[in-house]
Amino acid sequence: MKTLVRIFRHNWPLKLTAVALAVLLWAVVLLKTNPWTVRRFEATVEARNVPEGLQVMSITPPSVTVELAGRRRTVDRVAKESLRAYAGVGGRDVGEHEVAVLLEPGDLPRGVEALGPTAYTVTVALDKTDQQTRAVLVETRGRTAPGFQASRKRPRPNEVTISGPRTLVQAVASVVAVIDYSGTQATREFTCRLEARDARGMPVQGVAIDPPTAEVEVAVEAVNVKAVPVHVDLSGPRGRTVAAIDVSPLIVTITGSPEALRRIDSVPTRSLRVDGDTVLPNVELQLPPGVSVVGDQPSVRVAVTFHPMPTPRPRPAAGAPAPPSEAPAAPTEPTAPKDDDGAAPPASPPDKADFGDSEGNG
Repeated sequence: MKTLVRIFRHNWPLKLTAVALAVLLWAVVLLKTNPWTVRRFEATVEARNVPEGLQVMSITPPSVTVELAGRRRTVDRVAKESLRAYAGVGGRDVGEHEVAVLLEPGDLPRGVEALGPTAYTVTVALDKTDQQTRAVLVETRGRTAPGFQASRKRPRPNEVTISGPRTLVQAVASVVAVIDYSGTQATREFTCRLEARDARGMPVQGVAIDPPTAEVEVAVEAVNVKAVPVHVDLSGPRGRTVAAIDVSPLIVTITGSPEALRRIDSVPTRSLRVDGDTVLPNVELQLPPGVSVVGDQPSVRVAVTFHPMPTPRPRPAAGAPAPPSEAPAAPTEPTAPKDDDGAAPPASPPDKADFGDSEGNG
């Protein structure tokens, strides 16, 4: 024991200085790697103690900023869900009320301090609770497979109950089930979430729908189809001829009653009047009543190309002589060769093959 005391007392000022320097170095390193910091978190404001028969329509602003102070590593471990801000509306009636925001920090780590919300009041709108029924409407998207059509769309249930603040419930004009039956070739059922909409078709938030989903049965059946070419009804400038007409697609599939399809051999476009080479990306097809195009939009792409205009020959000026016409040269008759005396040699006798066999004829 005496030995330990002797060791501690020996050069104790130097040893104390070393310990102080070590603590100072540790503090500097700590401040560099894990400094004191203040971070901001968004906390959603909820209403508490809502009077019976009333519901919250809105809270403005819906969230507040909460500041937390502490060491950076510790603050970084704080979960956003651990911060809860609330506004007590007990004893309030229908209308808008300015309510103080209180912070419930929850289970914050040791060494982290909540400095409070940046907004200390919010506006809470209260309204009476209402409940009504609405019919379920079916909204479809996409197209069935070519040669098929949807004949019936039946939701189950066909009515639902909506509840919530009276102002919002009264704003609901319809409850819609949205289904996408692209490429469907047979009857099937769809499970879809219901959506409340106002008279303009915009979603209405803040109301509850019971039940929240619906089963929609879509009956799909095969239909009469026929593939026919597209006929372009075209008129162009006078004096020019068409070189080519490119139609895309050239063949379209139409559907309709058997009687209507039997009378159709081609589908004309609308009348086109062009003045030169033209590309028309969307030319409507003229379909008779009860007939429609399967699949794509009832339009085609038409590209028209004309032959170039002929170059006119220049006309002579008034009073100028007309250019001489070139007459074709007269054919020359062959001249028989002559001998040294200037007389023509006797004609050679005809060949035997030109006249047949002489013994047989003579």
